Amino acid sequence: MNYGELKAKIDTKLLAQCTVPAADAGNTGDGTMSTPVVKDAAVAELWTVVCSVEGADDVAKFTVTGAVSGLQNNLATSGSVYTTDDGLVSFTITGGVEPWDVADEFTFTVSEDGDGLTDATEFREIGFVIHSKVDDVEIGYDAGKDQVCVIQID
Repeated sequence: MNYGELKAKIDTKLLAQCTVPAADAGNTGDGTMSTPVVKDAAVAELWTVVCSVEGADDVAKFTVTGAVSGLQNNLATSGSVYTTDDGLVSFTITGGVEPWDVADEFTFTVSEDGDGLTDATEFREIGFVIHSKVDDVEIGYDAGKDQVCVIQID
């Protein structure tokens, strides 16, 4: 397995806690939403992100609602990083050629069964940042050497 294949496997595990956001087929705006970054403490739920103020980046606003977490206090702004009230889910909405319109929508699901991110504190002194733990195997990345490493845990 080469570096690219191993990195793709790591990336797949990193995304295991969250689905790729689905844009509603009826959206007027043709921009995108990044795959959310989800912290391990996040609960399983469906998230709905709906445009409430039309426009391009830095203008368009979106309400963010979790099926469990409820309506979030802050609106997401197209072109800026958004983080939920509890700080456990973050993403960026980016405008496209066509500006966002009221009711344009994205949905994504967070699940509790992904492996998620592993705390790397104990590995920092040896230069590794650990990305994921899968069946007693730690998969990491050494930024200094731009290399992926796999450490079998006995």
